[in-house]
Order: sequence, then structure tokens, then C-alpha cells
Amino acid sequence: MKKRMIALVSLVMMFLMIAVPALATEAQPAAFDWAGLLSSILYAMLAAVLPILAKAGYDFIKAKAAATLAGISNEAIRQGISDAMDAVYTAVTVVNQTYVDALKDKNLFDESAQKAAFNQAMDIAKELLTQAAKDALNDLYGQVDGWLGNQIEAAVNEAK
Repeated sequence: MKKRMIALVSLVMMFLMIAVPALATEAQPAAFDWAGLLSSILYAMLAAVLPILAKAGYDFIKAKAAATLAGISNEAIRQGISDAMDAVYTAVTVVNQTYVDALKDKNLFDESAQKAAFNQAMDIAKELLTQAAKDALNDLYGQVDGWLGNQIEAAVNEAK
């Protein structure tokens, strides 16, 4: 409840920061730019809502990962898979926030950008993998890259 109240107050403050100066500086009420005002309000609301949605998506993905791990009995393998899944979700989140969102805002996110984002997520996930995670993946699946690629695709689809 407290988070919702903070979000609501933030939205109202952003609206007031945008709307009040626009209304005060407008000399002719008939020429008021309502489209510009609405556009500014939408951008402010989007800026406030996106982090909340990203956190909800991340929590959903973590819950799905925990459910998957519940079926594994070997603690070392469970920890390795957990570390690997954390690396994948962290990589996807980082690439979404630093690369994908910027390109989508500019309408430049095409097939080549998707491949580049996938490769960036793969590189970040490989860097974050612990040796225990690599060992667990090799023991269970035989190859790290194939598993990482599949999990990155799944994380991207769940994050949409």
C-alpha cells in the first residue's frame, strides 16, 4: 500500500511539474497545446510505471526459477543451476535496460538489433557464471552455450 501511495504521489508531482508551468506560461488559452501536454503526461507516467513493471517481471521470473529448482534433489547442482539462472536473468535485465529500451524508444529495434541484444546477454551471462554453475550445466545438459541460449530466449519472452 505504501509503494502504491508513493507511486501515486510521484505521478501527481510529475503532472504538476509539467502541467502547471505550461498553463501559467500560455498567453492565449485558445492556442493551448493539449497534445503536447498529454504527450508529456504520458511520458512522465511511462517513466514512473516502467521500473514497477520491470520489478514485477523480475519477481515473476524468479518465482518460476524457484519452482524449477524445487524439483532438483542434489544441493550442489541446485545451487549451480540457481546461479546460472540468476546470471541469465541479470543479463537479460541489463541488456533490456541499457540497450533494448533505448532502441525501442527510437523505433530502431530490428532483427539485427535483436541478434546484438541476444549476443550481449549471452556474453554477460557467461561472465556471471560461476564454475559451479558451469559444472552443473555440463553435468545436466552437456553444453553451457545451448542451455544459456534457450534460457535467455525464455527470459526475454517472459519479460515481454
